[in-house]
Amino acid sequence: MSEQLSRAELIRRKQEYRRRLNDYWKHKYEMLLRCSRKRDMTEWNEWYKVYEMANTFSEVVNLRCVDLEEAYLSGANLKYTDFFGANLKNANLSGANLECAKFCETYLERTDFSGANLKRAWFSNSNLKRTDLSGADLEGAYLSGNDLESPNFSRANLKNAHLTTAYLEKTDLSRANLQAAKLFGANLKSADLSRANLQGAKLFGAQFQDANLRGAFFDEKLLK
Repeated sequence: MSEQLSRAELIRRKQEYRRRLNDYWKHKYEMLLRCSRKRDMTEWNEWYKVYEMANTFSEVVNLRCVDLEEAYLSGANLKYTDFFGANLKNANLSGANLECAKFCETYLERTDFSGANLKRAWFSNSNLKRTDLSGADLEGAYLSGNDLESPNFSRANLKNAHLTTAYLEKTDLSRANLQAAKLFGANLKSADLSRANLQGAKLFGAQFQDANLRGAFFDEKLLK
């Protein structure tokens, strides 16, 4: 009997913990919206600084399934944030710190990531149509298996990025750093790769028909 009671108590405590956790992140989401309306991330970034110091094991910030369409989050510290199922259409995340952030099934059409830190960020089954990633740092980011229709990667750092079988037809990759990027089987037809750095990139099976490679740095043998 006592064992049954202890199990019931454990379940009750777990349920209470989840409820409080959900309430906690709901409050933080409301804080982020408040900062967005003020177009000032100071309150959020000050909270995050304390949160990061208290969480030495890099616990994720939970912004799953939130609606941040057209939100102003420029310069926000969103490192390790989980955006699963979130709507970030037309949001401004320029210059934001999104290192190791997760974007699974996230709506990112026309989102502004220009100049953002997206090192080791994970994008999976997400919509990145006409997303602005110009000048963003995407070193080591995972971008395979996403809808990449006409994003802007000009001047982006894609060193060691994972773009296997990515659809990048007509994409602006001018002056992008693609050193050692995984581009196996990627579709780069008619893409603008002018002055891009493709040294050491993995290009087996990649398609470059009508691509602009003027001034690009790469090993021509890899294209044969």
